Amino acid sequence: MAETVAKIDGHGADKVAVTWYPKSGHSGMSEWTFGGTQMGRLEYPQEFRRQAVELSRKGGRTQGQLAKELGVSSRQLRRWIRQVEAEEHLEELRAAGITPMRDLRVQEMEKKIRELEEANEALRESVRFLVSRRRK
Repeated sequence: MAETVAKIDGHGADKVAVTWYPKSGHSGMSEWTFGGTQMGRLEYPQEFRRQAVELSRKGGRTQGQLAKELGVSSRQLRRWIRQVEAEEHLEELRAAGITPMRDLRVQEMEKKIRELEEANEALRESVRFLVSRRRK
């Protein structure tokens, strides 16, 4: 896949200039062809996505308008916004010392394993005791 460079420049509250530069010379499409050959999807760089989300948060235009200016679908922009919000929420939870559900589930499983190991050890001790009494 061709290496790409993306650039976002915010000009005031109502204008955004977006320039996509795939090395092939084609610009602005997420699905593109080169010499009649389908090249696949372009991956938008993480920085491009972050800046798009920040522009969305500044307001001044709808997500649909911003998506159109950026040359992405409004669905894609919403997906990026949700991803950033989820990441920020997890960071806030961790900073507050709250463990995400997945981590809680792992902790519960580890506790259950310890309890079962202790129960197994108690059973082994009982068997040893009974066997030693039987031998006497």
